[in-house]
Amino acid sequence: FGVQTAATRVAAAAAWTYLTLCAGFCIVSIVQRWYLSRHPERDAALLANHTSHVELDHAPAPLTAPGIPSLLARLPGNQVLNICLQEKEIVLPRLASTHDGLRIAHLTDLHMSGRITRAYFEQAVHETNALAPDIVAITGDIVECDPCLDWIPDTLGRLRATSGVYYVLGNHDKHVDISKLHGALGASGLIH
Repeated sequence: FGVQTAATRVAAAAAWTYLTLCAGFCIVSIVQRWYLSRHPERDAALLANHTSHVELDHAPAPLTAPGIPSLLARLPGNQVLNICLQEKEIVLPRLASTHDGLRIAHLTDLHMSGRITRAYFEQAVHETNALAPDIVAITGDIVECDPCLDWIPDTLGRLRATSGVYYVLGNHDKHVDISKLHGALGASGLIH
């Protein structure tokens, strides 16, 4: 029972080293979060925070592809078709007063892949435009397959914002030809 091989000692040392590093990371993270939560610029930055859910019952076409995507979307607890609208009012003390009242709509992780139909994205664009944003920011993971590039003009190309619609790509966007994706987004009026 008391005999340890060299391999056992090395494995035990590696395990303890890993656990020590994890504990250290957790302690540093807790201290950092505590410090940032006490930072003076964060005081009263968030004036209002409201979350609501957008009902998609009035969609003119199915929102999921037939077959497995449709079955999975109907499973209890599945939130694939759940659009949450989070409205936040924030104060940024160093922001110029000319930007008071600026409304930014932020769309992220759209993952256009065909499993969710174009009708869903048309609805999301309609709901976004109804907010009358000054800027729309689309942040990454927009399109995952080549056939969905054709959806861009009728979906994201219909986004309206007085100061422009901007986008950045994410890691899932590498599943398509990046130059074609930039071309389709640019031709639809989006700014990179």
